Amino acid sequence: MSLLDTVELQGIRSIGVGPQNANVIEFLSPLTIICGPNGAGKTTIIEALKYVTTGELPKGSFQAFIHDMRLADRSRVDASVKLKFKDIRGRSCVVTRRIMQSKGAKGKITNKSEESTIAIEKEPGEWKSLSSKVVDCRKEILNLLGLPSAILEYVVFCHQEESSWPLDEPKKLKERFDEIFQVTGYVKAIEVLRKELKENQQELRITEGRLPLLIRQQEEKIELHNEYINLKKQVAENEKEILLKQTLLKEYNAKKSVIVAELDEAEMLRKKHDMIEAEKQLLIDQIRCCSALDYEGGIENLKREIDSITHSDEFEDIERNRSHVNAEIDKLNAEIKEYVSKKTEIDKIIVQLKSIQMMRDKMIMEKEQCLEMYCLRFNLVNEQTETLKQLYHLIEKRKEDVNNFALEMEEKQANCQKEIDSISGILAQVTARIELRDEEYKRLEEDIVAAKCNLVETTNSSEKFDRLQNEISEQEKQLNELWKNEQQENKIEDLKNERDKITNKIEMLKKEYYMKENAEEIKNKVKQRNDELMKFEKELCILKDKHQIALLEIFNTKEPEFPLSERLIIYSRKAEQNLSTAEDEFKIREKEVSRAQFVVSQIGREVDQLSDQITAYRRKITKVATHENEVETRLNEIRTLLRKSQQDSGRIDGCIFLYEQWEEEVNLGKCCPLCEQSYSIEEDSDVLKKKIKQKKNDFIKDAEKLIRKVKDYETMQNELMEIVPYVEMLKQSSSEKERLQENLKKAEEKLRDLEAEFAKSKSERDIILQKLNVIRDVQVDASLMDNIWKSLSGAKYDIKLLKAEISDTECTKRSLSDIRIEIKENEERFTELINKLDMIQIAASERNKLIEKLNASKELRIALNEKVMQFDSIKKLIEVKEKELEESKQDLQKLKAQKPIIEEKLQMMKKERFVIQNEMKNKESKLRHSLRDAEDAARELEAIDKKLHDNADSSGDLKDQERDLSRITIKINASNARMRNLTEQINCLNSKHEHKRRLDDQLRKLELQERIKSLNEGLKETEWHGTAIPDLREKLSLLSNEVNDLQLMIENKRGELNEQKKRLTTMEKILTSSEYAQFKNEFKKEIVKKCVIKGVIEDLTNYIRAVDESVVKFHAQKMEEINEVLSSLWEQVYHGNDIETIQIKSESAGENEKKKSYNYRVVMYVGGTEIDMPGRCSAGQKMLASILIRIALSDVFCDKCSIIALDEPTANLDVLKVENLGDMLADIISARCANNAKLFQLIVITHDNRFVEHLRQLCRPEWVYSVSKDDAGLSRVKRHRNLEDATMREG
Repeated sequence: MSLLDTVELQGIRSIGVGPQNANVIEFLSPLTIICGPNGAGKTTIIEALKYVTTGELPKGSFQAFIHDMRLADRSRVDASVKLKFKDIRGRSCVVTRRIMQSKGAKGKITNKSEESTIAIEKEPGEWKSLSSKVVDCRKEILNLLGLPSAILEYVVFCHQEESSWPLDEPKKLKERFDEIFQVTGYVKAIEVLRKELKENQQELRITEGRLPLLIRQQEEKIELHNEYINLKKQVAENEKEILLKQTLLKEYNAKKSVIVAELDEAEMLRKKHDMIEAEKQLLIDQIRCCSALDYEGGIENLKREIDSITHSDEFEDIERNRSHVNAEIDKLNAEIKEYVSKKTEIDKIIVQLKSIQMMRDKMIMEKEQCLEMYCLRFNLVNEQTETLKQLYHLIEKRKEDVNNFALEMEEKQANCQKEIDSISGILAQVTARIELRDEEYKRLEEDIVAAKCNLVETTNSSEKFDRLQNEISEQEKQLNELWKNEQQENKIEDLKNERDKITNKIEMLKKEYYMKENAEEIKNKVKQRNDELMKFEKELCILKDKHQIALLEIFNTKEPEFPLSERLIIYSRKAEQNLSTAEDEFKIREKEVSRAQFVVSQIGREVDQLSDQITAYRRKITKVATHENEVETRLNEIRTLLRKSQQDSGRIDGCIFLYEQWEEEVNLGKCCPLCEQSYSIEEDSDVLKKKIKQKKNDFIKDAEKLIRKVKDYETMQNELMEIVPYVEMLKQSSSEKERLQENLKKAEEKLRDLEAEFAKSKSERDIILQKLNVIRDVQVDASLMDNIWKSLSGAKYDIKLLKAEISDTECTKRSLSDIRIEIKENEERFTELINKLDMIQIAASERNKLIEKLNASKELRIALNEKVMQFDSIKKLIEVKEKELEESKQDLQKLKAQKPIIEEKLQMMKKERFVIQNEMKNKESKLRHSLRDAEDAARELEAIDKKLHDNADSSGDLKDQERDLSRITIKINASNARMRNLTEQINCLNSKHEHKRRLDDQLRKLELQERIKSLNEGLKETEWHGTAIPDLREKLSLLSNEVNDLQLMIENKRGELNEQKKRLTTMEKILTSSEYAQFKNEFKKEIVKKCVIKGVIEDLTNYIRAVDESVVKFHAQKMEEINEVLSSLWEQVYHGNDIETIQIKSESAGENEKKKSYNYRVVMYVGGTEIDMPGRCSAGQKMLASILIRIALSDVFCDKCSIIALDEPTANLDVLKVENLGDMLADIISARCANNAKLFQLIVITHDNRFVEHLRQLCRPEWVYSVSKDDAGLSRVKRHRNLEDATMREG
């Protein structure tokens, strides 16, 4: 139970600076009374208590709270508030708060809050100090006092100005009750719970989303295992089938190699034969195409004849002339080309000059038209050079007219405005005078009415004066009778002294009784604590032995320091962090290993794919060639043969054409087509015809053979061209395969390294996990061990404190029953004295009431006498006011008559001003329009002159260019004539060169005939006498197809087998991997997690609902308790008949699930009807209700700290309610003191001496504090045994 002990104040408001001026108040339990006149500094004590406990300064500036430097005559003022109190655990605590104000060299005032400190007595004589730099002093003090902040601010230490807050406006009342019930904390707690609930619901959705995936993983695992078994069977079947196919393939390859050798030999001979045949046919065709006649002599003679012609002088002259003429032709062509380009350029220039000249002529016409138009418009003389100057002169003249007109109109408008302003001023003066006269008239009327009322009251006051005089005489008689009983005052002093003595004696006896009782209780507690100490030591030893090895492993000692939980949490967090790091490392390594395995398998698959591709490419190549390296050479051979065959085919076609011509010549001319010798006998010509026809037919047969060869070569060439890309792709695939095999070796090495690192990280993770499990095993019992250790330390500490109390307590030899009897006797005597004093006090109060009533009557008599004497002066005043009223009325009528005349004159002037403005605008617009026309005309003429200046006259240039064009045309015609002459010379030289060309053709024909003879001999050597080539090809094709089919089947099976083996390896790794092994455990974990989360969600929902319900229940319960206490207090205090009781009503502001909110109002019951109290009660009822509500809140909420300070509680209360309030406070104190388990402390600050005396008689505090100001204006707090001493010293 927390209680206030003492408070020391320095340098606060009117309290002086320094220890010599410090004020110290020692708080009593249950009642501390502080009294003093208004302005003495009583409320400063409440403000200081609130400041020291909460750190909040009172309303106003910092400078107003601290002592004034000018009064202290110092440049620095240090203020402090030191509070000593008992906390909720009964420990002594001292809180010190300091503030400072200083004045610098430049007169700048600095305010500063210095470091606050809290000193706590942990053990007798052992203090622990806390600084505001280390802890939050406000929170720490509230925790020590066991009070919420709102209760401390609005209930315990409530300022006089805010003492009636319960009857403030509803908004402020709601805010303060919400703070008292800590609604914000509840709302935050509910928000946290709802957030946790939402997170769990989200986690449940995630878990429910993962479960189907885990179920599917289990199903996939079973499917994968079944697939693995079936795949093993398929691999065995494929291996058997591949062995059978390979044996059959060897037999077919042997047969194929024999046929290929035979076919190659036949093909080679056939190719040679075809090549010779094709060449022969080509030569024959060339001979047929040759139109030259046969030469009669030999080849040697023909060559000699050609050489003689070539080296002759005539032939050389012809060649020289030819080259000379060709050179002249080239030169002429260059000249003609140059002339043509010059002509084109001149044509372009002429076109440009013509267009410029046309534009200039057009602009001259436009200028003439503009000059004519502007001369007519502005009445100017039409002269080419002077028109523009005339326009400029016109523009300047019109500008001058516009400016003169503007000045003239401004002057007229200014004069008109001056007249309007003067009339407006006169009108404003008249209006103001009317308003003044009107107000004066109303004021005089009101004064006359008031004077007449005073006259009536004065007439009535004379009658009241007579009645009051009689009442005063009767009251004086009653007072004289009461003054006769003054001799009883001496008896009151004796009774008070006897009462104080008995009070002190009762307190001493109670202390003695409590000390005796406490000593016996302490001895029993010591014995009980010793038993608990033995039990705790035994339990702690058992737990230490249980975890001896683990503690040694964790802390390296068998006897670690307690408490263990926090240290184990730190160790556990470190281990969890290390485990998390190791897990991350383990997962990273695992991913790297799986990634490396995937890379190895991927490269292996790519190598196999490339092997399959290489096999397919080779299979396609072997259909055409035996090896890929022979393709290019064979293709070149076929191309050579094909080119040669095509040439031969051309020659043969030429020969056929030549023989056909010869045949026609023989038929027509009956002569030899070569020597032109005619046949006299038809038989000779027939023989020649037959020979020619026979030759032609032979050439036709050869041509057909060559065509077949060409087609065969083209087919072979196309086949080879088709496989050329495959050869290139085969080379690329082979190099790619070699590169991938190197990458595969590197990947396998990297995989081995990663697997070693994976094993290492796995072992590290297992070690950390094992250590974490050891820590968690110890953590299970750590909290229990810490609790036992704390209980053990607490028991030792309690035993130490109890022994110290036993040694400090000095018990008397008397028994408890003797002390109780003596206390009872003294209390009975004390009751008798109190009754006597109450009787005397009642008589004194009646006398005081009579005196107050008599004084009030006398004051009223004086006031009435003054009113009677004022009767004549009031009558004179009424007459004067009525005269002034008549004069004011006449002036007002005159002014109102003048006002319409002035207003009419003002309207006329405004109309005149409007007419002048319109005329000015119209004329100015006309002048400005004519000025703009002249300026536009000048600008247009300037623009035309500028364009003419830019476009100069180009007629001379145009004539020069036309002359140049005619000269170039003449030169081109002359060059064309020369070119025709040179062409005729070339044609003449070509006719002279014809004889040599005919001899060259005869020589070529003879050479072709010799070559044909040698080719006929080669044809006989290349004939094939074995099996026909088509039959060999058919056999080879059948065997190749069978071999290819077998190879394809074997390769397909091998590829399928490799894929199946790879799939088997992958499936083995997957089935044996840790991931698949953990599927079952993860599935179980997710099921358990789902059940747990569902349970948590259900628990949180129930908990939120329970918290909501409990908050509502708590609120209703507390409100019921508050209203119950409040009703009880009202019945004790208030003895009027109008208000039966008062209550605080709380109504729900809304049914929002997220936030419970209440509205509060204070109501009173009048005749059983509920009425809102604010605004419907007197000031005294308002003050009384506010005090009672605070006391009720203190009674309900201040369970661990029953402290309440009342600042001027009797303000606005009448005498009877003041006494009732004192009785009520005395009842509360007696009720609290009757319950020893709940102490109570009431602090009353008041200026009402009667209230203080009444409380003192009822509650008998040891002393009373008085607050007063000395001659220097400093507040002084002094302690007195009785109130009379305080009053005498103040006097």
